[in-house]
Amino acid sequence: MSTESIWVRVKPYNPKRGYRTKTYSVFGYRFQEGKGWYKINKTVIWGEGANRKTIDIAAYLRGIHNNAEDEQTPLVFDVCTEAEATAITASEKKKAEKAAEPSDPIVDLTDGGGDLSSRDVREGTRRGPDAAADEDGDLAPAPAAAQTRGRGRPPGSKNKPKTAPAAGA
Repeated sequence: MSTESIWVRVKPYNPKRGYRTKTYSVFGYRFQEGKGWYKINKTVIWGEGANRKTIDIAAYLRGIHNNAEDEQTPLVFDVCTEAEATAITASEKKKAEKAAEPSDPIVDLTDGGGDLSSRDVREGTRRGPDAAADEDGDLAPAPAAAQTRGRGRPPGSKNKPKTAPAAGA
C-alpha cells in the first residue's frame, strides 16, 4: 500500500453556483467547508476479514456531486496535490484582494461640493463649485431669489400674497 498523500477540501459554499455542501463524512474522515485543506492518505484499507479491500479515496471523492441523484450538479470536493492546493489558494487570495479594491477613484468632496447639512439649509447658504466663499472660507448666503419658500412666497409670509383691490370697487 502506498502512503501517497492528497489534499482535499469541500468547495466553498455558494448556493448560486450550486455549491451547497457544508460538511461531508466518508471513510472515517469528516470534511467541513471553510476549514481549509485536509491532508489524507490517497488509499485506505476498509473492511474486515474477507471483506477487506483497498479503496482509492481520491477517485471516490472526485466523483461525489452536491446532489447524489443528479450527475449535472457541481462536485463537492477539490482533490489535488499539495502544489495544486497552494496554487488554488493563492489564486483565490488574489481574487479576494482584487474584489476588495475600490473600482472607482476616491473623489474628494471636502471643497464644499458635498451634501447639504441642516445648518446650510437654515442659513440658506449655497454649496458647490459656483458658491462664493468669503475671506474666512465660509460659504456666502444664497441670493434672495433662492430664499423663497414653496410657491414663490418670501420667508415669513404664511398666507397667499395680498393683491390690490380691483379698480372701480
